[in-house]
Amino acid sequence: NDTSSSVGNSSSRKKNVSSSSKEKSSSSQEDSSSSTISSSSSKKVESSSSKEKSSSSQEDSSSSMASSSSSKKVESSSSKEKSSSSQEDSSSSSVKSSSSSATIPSKLYDCEKYKCVTTKHLNPDIDYGEYLDVRDSQVYRTVLIGEQMWMAQNLNYNIDSSFCYANDSLNCLSNGRMYSWLIANQICPNGWHLPDTADFNRLVDFVRLNNGGKDVAPNLMSGKNDIFGFSSITSGGYGTGAKFSGFDKQYYWTSTALEDDPNTIEDESKKAWVRYLYSSGKYLSYERFNQKWLLSIRCIKE
Repeated sequence: NDTSSSVGNSSSRKKNVSSSSKEKSSSSQEDSSSSTISSSSSKKVESSSSKEKSSSSQEDSSSSMASSSSSKKVESSSSKEKSSSSQEDSSSSSVKSSSSSATIPSKLYDCEKYKCVTTKHLNPDIDYGEYLDVRDSQVYRTVLIGEQMWMAQNLNYNIDSSFCYANDSLNCLSNGRMYSWLIANQICPNGWHLPDTADFNRLVDFVRLNNGGKDVAPNLMSGKNDIFGFSSITSGGYGTGAKFSGFDKQYYWTSTALEDDPNTIEDESKKAWVRYLYSSGKYLSYERFNQKWLLSIRCIKE
């Protein structure tokens, strides 16, 4: 976890007195518990600030800043303010059992109590919602795209026979877990479901109508073009024999089996439709995979 604290050590400054005027020069540094600023009048100014942990180096609302260039006296009330937000830790400092940091603080859930899924790949300009999976106390970010409410992160519910990206458990916190098609159809939490091909088609249609005529894929992937907040990253998948492949792709199971497709031939009856994003692609593409493959999923609200 990346944590940051705004704790400074105060330093004393020497006083220079001339015959015409007294100049004071002080560069004050904040101390999270108390900071002492020495001025020409020998007055002690005490300021206290509430400690707030944040990876984005947010300023504490109760701390006082001293300005040296304007030669103004710095005054502080020395009263202690307790704000409701001062006790919140950002998700970067509170994701349990995680070495990856998050950049967007939780709004509703204390990340010291719940397991906030890392948000480092999300768009900080998007107004994400939050969903608590009561099965394991994991907190997911959600995003409204058109009339659809999507999870903005891959599902990370741990179950037997699920796998992590590159078989590394730490990657599950940012990439989620990978499931077979049968498990994927049953694993979304209550009130959510695995999207079918029609759900993905509605997503694509909305993006096309609202992205200024640009390619769809870049708007659904994490990065500078992630204007809708879908924020997909590449995770690949596991094929037959647990062989990992597709490092530059993000595969998503749909709930639509090929046997439900009238154009399906008999030897494809144990396959299902997959939608995938290419790191350098233009579209949310189609593929047909064996249902035993292990792929990521995005849940959509019912």
